[in-house]
Amino acid sequence: MIIEVNAKFPLVWGEEYFSIECKEKNVFEPCDICDSTGKVEIKGQKFTCPECKGDWREKKVIAKANVYYVKKWRLDRIEAREHGVILIFAQSGNKYCENLKIRQADFGTMRSTSSGYSSAGRTLSNDYKATMAEVKRLNAEEKKANHRAT
Repeated sequence: MIIEVNAKFPLVWGEEYFSIECKEKNVFEPCDICDSTGKVEIKGQKFTCPECKGDWREKKVIAKANVYYVKKWRLDRIEAREHGVILIFAQSGNKYCENLKIRQADFGTMRSTSSGYSSAGRTLSNDYKATMAEVKRLNAEEKKANHRAT
């Protein structure tokens, strides 16, 4: 079933839509002895690295980095309210998840302005390839920025 709303792209029940998400990870100081593998090789035998004790991740955190990824959504329901229609999307493949709400005033951008759990500011797309290309660009940019900082 196609939903007739004046949105940025056609909405279809059962189709997946995509947003770019971000999580933060630690960047660790690399181990100079084992090249951050946790092992050293001496005369053909592998041993635990004496410098990092085999766990180079226990080394000092030298930076924080953002990692971008694609989150999938499906149109879950439509609510009619006094001030207009709200599209409610649920995370695809996860029944215990957050919802993404987009108000009628934001159908042209498909940007969430809901103040729920981390849902504000997400923009939905119906083009997986374009969303993934943007994720790759953002991750490359982040990697370049962290390389310069270290």
